[in-house]
Amino acid sequence: MSKRISLPNNTFAIVDDMDFQYLQRFSWHTYAGYAGRKVKTGLRKPRQHVILMHREIIERVMGYRLEIGKECDHIDRNRLNNRRSNLRMVTRQLGSRNRNRQSNNSSGYIGVSWNASRGKWRADIAVNGKQKFLGHFDTPKEAAKVRDVAAVQLHGEWANLNLEI
Repeated sequence: MSKRISLPNNTFAIVDDMDFQYLQRFSWHTYAGYAGRKVKTGLRKPRQHVILMHREIIERVMGYRLEIGKECDHIDRNRLNNRRSNLRMVTRQLGSRNRNRQSNNSSGYIGVSWNASRGKWRADIAVNGKQKFLGHFDTPKEAAKVRDVAAVQLHGEWANLNLEI
């Protein structure tokens, strides 16, 4: 089962029952779409910094240590779904594959853009930090299908898909 922790602006974070009692004692807010709380550190020069709820759960509640180059990822990409089953430790490279479509995306699909000089939709995918060209297509949906097939082949269970293949 899960419970909700209220945040400002009529939003809430979802957490597991077993974590609720510990987390509810803090005052949580939203920071860049994540649930977080401010803490003061330092005796001589006090500073405030934000502790994000999902990191609090993974580190303090579950007892994991975030190593250099690792991060906590929300599997469903919902930054306020902080249930344990939705959190996982990943490398930054794997975490970057689990991103939502960019806000300036005109095609509506990940890895699909308009090539004005050809008058076609272009499909690309990132492989080891480099863009790989997959072809030009008449419709954005065709390009998205090709990009999704490549994503499954290259990234397996970590593939971030546009469509159900």
